[in-house]
Amino acid sequence: MPYGKKAGIPPGTEKTQFDTAMPGIPATLLPLPTTTAATGLLTSSKCRGHVHLIIGSNAIAAARAQRSIEAGAAVKVLALEKEGREELHYGLRRRIEDGEVEWVQREFVERDLETLGREEVDGVVDLVWVTVEEKDVGEFPG
Repeated sequence: MPYGKKAGIPPGTEKTQFDTAMPGIPATLLPLPTTTAATGLLTSSKCRGHVHLIIGSNAIAAARAQRSIEAGAAVKVLALEKEGREELHYGLRRRIEDGEVEWVQREFVERDLETLGREEVDGVVDLVWVTVEEKDVGEFPG
């Protein structure tokens, strides 16, 4: 179906990508589409100074760490290295060696959520990613 002059639609009321969300509003009043850098699954692209805790050390954890660093966050990875196999993803290992990521080498305890974060928020972490795989999850008590 043609739009614009060919269809007899007045200028400024052409269909746009926003029409389904805002019917009846002329295109000239709608915000212009913008492009922003992808931040993965982060809820904010402005995380400077925030602490992001990543539980696990697989490829997903490495990707989350990269996005968090790009957003300006301080990244802490909480993971153990399993005996007999190298569990820490090579991308995480490189970032740890370069000082971009802090590696907390132990198992997760609930108190970590209130102790590994920023002083300004009484130690509470700003964002948590749980990236452990099902095979790595043990039996939970209860």
